[in-house]
Amino acid sequence: MTGEKNTKYQIQQRTPIPYSITLSGGKQQDAYWYQLKNNAWVFGYYTEVKKAEKVPYQIFQNRLNQLIQFTNNNSKVRVERNDFRKLALAFGSTQESEPPLDLELLGEKYSHGLKGSTYEKEVGTFLRSIRFKPLTDAVEHRYNLPPGILLAMIMQESNGVAYLPNGTDDGGIGLCHMQPQIAQEFSLKTLDNNHEMVDYQHGKKLRGLVEDYTRGQLLHHLSLTDDRFDHLKNLDAAGRMMATYMAAGANPAFGGPLRSAVARYAGKRNYQQYWDNLKYYMKLLYDPAFIEMAEIQFNLSNPEFVVYEKIYSNGGQAERYLLLWWNYMESNFQLAQYKKLEAFRPENSDDVIATYKRYMIK
Repeated sequence: MTGEKNTKYQIQQRTPIPYSITLSGGKQQDAYWYQLKNNAWVFGYYTEVKKAEKVPYQIFQNRLNQLIQFTNNNSKVRVERNDFRKLALAFGSTQESEPPLDLELLGEKYSHGLKGSTYEKEVGTFLRSIRFKPLTDAVEHRYNLPPGILLAMIMQESNGVAYLPNGTDDGGIGLCHMQPQIAQEFSLKTLDNNHEMVDYQHGKKLRGLVEDYTRGQLLHHLSLTDDRFDHLKNLDAAGRMMATYMAAGANPAFGGPLRSAVARYAGKRNYQQYWDNLKYYMKLLYDPAFIEMAEIQFNLSNPEFVVYEKIYSNGGQAERYLLLWWNYMESNFQLAQYKKLEAFRPENSDDVIATYKRYMIK
């Protein structure tokens, strides 16, 4: 229900950040949801709406914050190594099709990722990107990288939209976009053995492959054409890039080893914007209030979450969405085998692990 003007309510609690509701005429208005003493919820903007909304208490249960944790596990014995260009994976994706989901997620897909309001892009990017956390966790642990940084890179580069070519069709592809030349430098196979830094003809061919193969859910065949389509190989290469660049040490022009690694990764011209965006997304990933808001939004947008003919509702939708995707990542990318591979301690990585929150989150 919505709040009525000049009516006093006994409030128990409110949502941590505002939620957007559609008013008459299609106008969007942001306001908080408030829980009353009788456990009903009211929307805190006093105006006419198209339809009075009754929201069950369960949609506000804070379940995702219990699932989404970022910790650095140093229990594994680590090998000292500083250059990872030739350390390619001998195995990869076995996926053929993705889970059959029909969901409402904020943010409209287009050639450069997602578009919409800031709120829509933030929440939509987060909910799409967080699917890949089992992969990013495993890679970050293997190369002793700051927890969450690869996930923030996905949010920045592809908005979590799988198989998204660079918007300009310049030849880059992957959850973490990689140009053919860089991909080959870090031992990834590229379509037609392409080794150019920029190749628009190659980019258009990649986009055509994505359209053909994803339409038929032939994802394993797609990953065989180019390693950058394989999410684990792509992310492992991005992790190896960051580990190699971090081990190269600090560049006084950019700062410490983490900033310098990002500068080497993004390039001098793009560094400052890329660094600012990484910090922006890292703060979102570490913000319990934002994660709770994303969960609320998902449950409101998907009151009934149907998968394999089973219906989930009453507050478990977002949690089930994550667990479904995380199980999918575990079983379709041979993560159990990946986690048995030796782990590394690149030079400067322990210092970065000890200080990254100071520079990226606080």
